[in-house]
Amino acid sequence: MSDAEFDFEEQFIRRISRDIERRIIRHLNRIEDELEIMNRICDKNRKNIADLVNRMEDVEGDILRFNNLLAERGGISELELKEIPVEDAKIIIYDYLRKNPGATTSDVFIGLEIKPEIVINSLEELLKENKIRGEDIE
Repeated sequence: MSDAEFDFEEQFIRRISRDIERRIIRHLNRIEDELEIMNRICDKNRKNIADLVNRMEDVEGDILRFNNLLAERGGISELELKEIPVEDAKIIIYDYLRKNPGATTSDVFIGLEIKPEIVINSLEELLKENKIRGEDIE
């Protein structure tokens, strides 16, 4: 093989090597970007799971308080929870919370004797409307 052929072959191999190297780097950069996105999603999911666990603990406390109230009243037959439209419940609940600062979700549904799912939906809407604020119970 002549020197010219060898130089041509060597240059060809270098060009191919550089092209392959650039492609690998681009591919690795894409993988890094995708890993960063996945890490952000995982972080957000971890936060959501922690929020759900806190919410479950709040609900557990609500159930215990509700059970205690039932025991005090002699059973469920004496406690009839109202089913009212959420819009009506929001007005009643907002007024209750102004008069009872620091009230918990269970305080609201027990105090007003409104079904828990209506109270929860109403509170969520009031939160979204920035009319109330929620705090974690310790």
